[in-house]
Amino acid sequence: MEHVFETLANARLMQLRRLEQDGAVVSGRHIVPGAWFVTDTEAGEIDGTFASAQGILLRFGFDVRRPGRWLAFNLALDGAVLTADQVIGVIVDAEAPTPVPFHFSIRSGQTGAAFSDSRFAETHSAGPGRRTRVSLLRVRDAPALLEPAPWRNLRMVFSPASFEFCLHDARVFIASGHTPASLAGTPDPVAASA
Repeated sequence: MEHVFETLANARLMQLRRLEQDGAVVSGRHIVPGAWFVTDTEAGEIDGTFASAQGILLRFGFDVRRPGRWLAFNLALDGAVLTADQVIGVIVDAEAPTPVPFHFSIRSGQTGAAFSDSRFAETHSAGPGRRTRVSLLRVRDAPALLEPAPWRNLRMVFSPASFEFCLHDARVFIASGHTPASLAGTPDPVAASA
């Protein structure tokens, strides 16, 4: 049975798949409900564009004149508690004309404006040619996910530098049960190929 967490994330991705639109990236403005980019508008000077069309989940690019402190794509998630035996996974099919590093994290809201970030272990690099990449996060390694939160976001985090990126497809899943061998101390073949 799907957890509400993955149901919400994949529903937002489905909305993006159905979208046929292009425009300027405005930090904090939702492209579809629950999906948006954030850039550091105080310290940085960053212009971005996005396009969504049939067969492409999201194509985007940024022109960074002055790097800010952050640049990320966000999906809003449910704040419900997860269990220690669960593993969160993100699968993406992506490419870029030049190497673009990225990683995933889950940001959990706390009291007031505070938040806690739970980072996935893998750092990936997209480049020429489509490749599938997988990131995994054990909930037991992310204490913030074991507590209820007023909000959570899945974040795809990029270096605040100029780049172009094509996200052909993406999916979020939660697995329960025993810990996969790749997370129990043996080398992770997915991370090694990133």
